[in-house]
Amino acid sequence: MEKSHRDKLRTNRVAFTRDLQVEGDLMDYLVQESVFTLAMKETILAERTRHQQASKLMDDVPRRGPKAFDVFYKGLCESGQGDLADLLKPELREGRLSKLERERNIEKDMSQKMAKMNLGLTKTGNLMTAPSDQGGYVNPSAYQPSSEVDEVDEIPEVFPDPQYEIGQVKLIQKHDDRASQDKADERITYRNKKCRVLIINNEDFPNTKFAFRFGTHIDATNLELLFENLGYNKSIRNNLTAEEIDKELNNEKLSLKDCDAFILILLSHGDNDVVYGTDGVAINISYIKSLFNGANCPALIDKPKLFFIQACQGSKNYPCIVDIAIYSNVLYNYMA
Repeated sequence: MEKSHRDKLRTNRVAFTRDLQVEGDLMDYLVQESVFTLAMKETILAERTRHQQASKLMDDVPRRGPKAFDVFYKGLCESGQGDLADLLKPELREGRLSKLERERNIEKDMSQKMAKMNLGLTKTGNLMTAPSDQGGYVNPSAYQPSSEVDEVDEIPEVFPDPQYEIGQVKLIQKHDDRASQDKADERITYRNKKCRVLIINNEDFPNTKFAFRFGTHIDATNLELLFENLGYNKSIRNNLTAEEIDKELNNEKLSLKDCDAFILILLSHGDNDVVYGTDGVAINISYIKSLFNGANCPALIDKPKLFFIQACQGSKNYPCIVDIAIYSNVLYNYMA
């Protein structure tokens, strides 16, 4: 998203968090236009209050790519929130109102035509009758509904359809009988509960020496879709300071009691053995890894722990390196 568009959203944030109606047509339009995924929609609507929903949406829209601003504007118009749309593009207000007036006139004309059609009905006693195909009139009280009932049950046995596409990942499940389906359901339920993924995506570094990380929202979205399709219990946190990263990780390690595997993904700026928060403060990678070792996180003893860090590690160019740590069940992957 262009800086001028991000600035427009920021300067009008109070009005949006106060008045924006997130649930309904607006959110459906943003999903329809691929600005948000269904998982992101559910995350936003899971916020407890309307104000919190609006605040979460205003945090996420600037990270959703170059077309997000225009789609958000159109979504406001489509959902009847034109006053908020005018805050983003005041130069289009007159055209928007003219279009709205035309739509109202068309609706009014249609209502008048329907009223005239109703006047063509003939009133007989307390019943209205309408012309039949044979030129006479049919008394609606003579109509008897068919006694035949459609016995065909078109509801699928398994929902959602086990073959579907999301993004670039295609899942195909094939089961020979109901018993194998039940076993698969047990495995999926088990997998959903047991594998934990935390994604920290730092994109904007205001008032620091670090540049805006264009494209990182695409990586974060693809990762989110991947783990959603795998059925993992995932969370994504955007634009955290060093202190907030530290707090998030310490809270995370306390919530892994029933977890059988843990994956941490960090997308940010970095340097030699450090990653940076959005405030430009460094956090030592060795410290991050130590939070989840056996001493500090007993819940993960003898369980797989995977760390993926996408951040520069100094001035040199590095290939993708997989480092199997000296203590078991830990995998580190550095992507410079």
